[in-house]
Amino acid sequence: NAPSAAFRAVQQGKEMLDWTFKMHAGVSGLIQVQYPWWRDWSVEYETGIRDHVPTLEELARTLVLAETHRTLAEAEHETAPGTLAALWGVVLTAQWTGALVVLRRDRLHKHVDLPGWLVATWTGAEMKGGRSGARPHALPIPPEALAVIQRFWDEHEEDGGEERSPWVFPSGKSDGHVTQSALNRVLY
Repeated sequence: NAPSAAFRAVQQGKEMLDWTFKMHAGVSGLIQVQYPWWRDWSVEYETGIRDHVPTLEELARTLVLAETHRTLAEAEHETAPGTLAALWGVVLTAQWTGALVVLRRDRLHKHVDLPGWLVATWTGAEMKGGRSGARPHALPIPPEALAVIQRFWDEHEEDGGEERSPWVFPSGKSDGHVTQSALNRVLY
């Protein structure tokens, strides 16, 4: 129900009707339409400002609950180690989840000035663009945060996962990486 979801739905509806009008006007009944009225659809909206910033207590509680209750129902799949690692990554770095989950291990580089630290890097194409366009990004990660992630890497490998996944946050279901929707499901 978010305004951006409504905007996307209207845009997709326009594209659907344009395609139908062009490719299947007779079968769809649109052949009788004198004017493609759906092209006038619009949604006027502005993205709202988020007014809640999670407190440290709320973040800690979320992490404890996610780790403690990895399976909430018999029919539900257990939360994979890579998904929990990504949740920790979001909390510890405040990095945008879309970029965080696609981070590859070969994009972790030793920090030249700080022993034990790594620097995670993303290309401009992997980062959210905003008004001024996407830019490459680098994020220093301290040894304490790396220790948390290493705990989940070890668990992933013990659970029969790839010996060394190319992803910092490996999926529990495939050879790929954790998805944003996996994080959303954990939080839900």
